[in-house]
Amino acid sequence: MSSIMMLSQVQEKLKFQVVSACFTKLACFKSYHNQWRTNEQWANLLWAHFQDVLTPILDEDEELNGKLLDAALKKDKVTKINLQNYREGTNTIGIMSRDYKPNVTVNGKTTRQIVKCYLTLPPYSGEPPLAPGQSWWQTLPPTRTRESIRNKRSRQSSCVLSDKEEEEKPDIVISKPETITDKMEIDFTTDPWINKRVLKLFLPSKKEHPKDAIA
Repeated sequence: MSSIMMLSQVQEKLKFQVVSACFTKLACFKSYHNQWRTNEQWANLLWAHFQDVLTPILDEDEELNGKLLDAALKKDKVTKINLQNYREGTNTIGIMSRDYKPNVTVNGKTTRQIVKCYLTLPPYSGEPPLAPGQSWWQTLPPTRTRESIRNKRSRQSSCVLSDKEEEEKPDIVISKPETITDKMEIDFTTDPWINKRVLKLFLPSKKEHPKDAIA
């Protein structure tokens, strides 16, 4: 195996670890608890909160999207074994997953695509009860689905795109975007685990048990 291939595999592994770690940290935000969201909606929130950490581990022509998030969580063994633990007392990390298969119209052609959705809540909590006759996917916030070939995401300090940038994105289904709150600013240089400010982000707080923190 060539050194270039080995380096590529190491970088890929690091990318998945960082994305998974950031999502696990995001799952602790109470403002996002008890709400199912699509992988793309979560990817947008991740980018808003951890852009400075995620930018260096992405390739120049790569952006954080739902597929990358799915792959990162699938590679995390602890997360993977908990994703389908819906009953109270069984989910140790507070992250659940379900598949959604909506109708997507692209250039006038309607198809059904599988979309992974995630729910965050306090560890060991059960899936929130639904109203009589309601399905979990009916609780999803309005979403927009874009074509696989996207314009490169602007990697600036602000997570808000201008009206012109929004118009340039090839939207298929357009609806109300999700509100971004609790934005975090993280200084970053090269390796997120070398930077003490970034490392501190994943350490347990004074009131948090070490097992619930990200090391």
